[in-house]
Amino acid sequence: MKALKESETNDISQIGMFGVGFYSTFLVADRVSVASKHNDDDTQNVWESLNGEASFHVGPDPRGNTLGRGTEITLHLKEDAEEYLSPYKLKEMIGHYSEFVTHPVSLRQIKTIQVPKERMNLMKKRKKEGDGDDIEVSDEDEAEEKEPEMEEVTTYEYEQINTDPAIWARDKDGITDEEYQEFWKVVSKGDSAGDAEDWTHFNAEGNINFKSILYVPSEVPFALQQGNMEMMKPGLRLYVRKVLISDEFDLMPRYLNLSRV
Repeated sequence: MKALKESETNDISQIGMFGVGFYSTFLVADRVSVASKHNDDDTQNVWESLNGEASFHVGPDPRGNTLGRGTEITLHLKEDAEEYLSPYKLKEMIGHYSEFVTHPVSLRQIKTIQVPKERMNLMKKRKKEGDGDDIEVSDEDEAEEKEPEMEEVTTYEYEQINTDPAIWARDKDGITDEEYQEFWKVVSKGDSAGDAEDWTHFNAEGNINFKSILYVPSEVPFALQQGNMEMMKPGLRLYVRKVLISDEFDLMPRYLNLSRV
């Protein structure tokens, strides 16, 4: 707000132009906190709001500078929204809705590994002495034991979920047949074991502009062979800014779900 007041335009109309995406967090959270630290500011500030309140709170973050720079959003989930604490649920949702977004979306995975106890003690000792977090222990640092005593260690690592490119947004002249086939395997999601028989990549311009790829499979999906069209996945998907908006449309008969758009 300070930067906005000092700007030449002082365009207060920016408020309210960021959509309702952020406010949807209150569907699953009782309290939402947004901590942010600008690279040129020594103070880390935090914004907080409780669901149902008409006001919000802004001020210096009592935790101090924990970010260095950047923004951190914390959702304090409701009791009936605890399913979103599951890494499997989060991975499923990210893969479904944000599979093709440009910015990498990573999920922190918690893993338990077995480490030789003497090795673990040496790592703790070196870390305490200030050698840093990235510690490597060579074979010379360990006593050779046939069956060393093991200790369970909890580790954290980030896994990028959205690794597939949105090739429909690219110029079709720069896309190879191999890339089209690889993308077919992504959108068909195992419904078809074979390659795509054919495809068309086109842009539509008018009152509404959009880009699209229409695939036709080389094999009839198993569900359609069995006459079980209810089990077939939707063939038409709508993405806005590479985020899935809907995959439920009545524009095509169900038997055409064998195609992918």
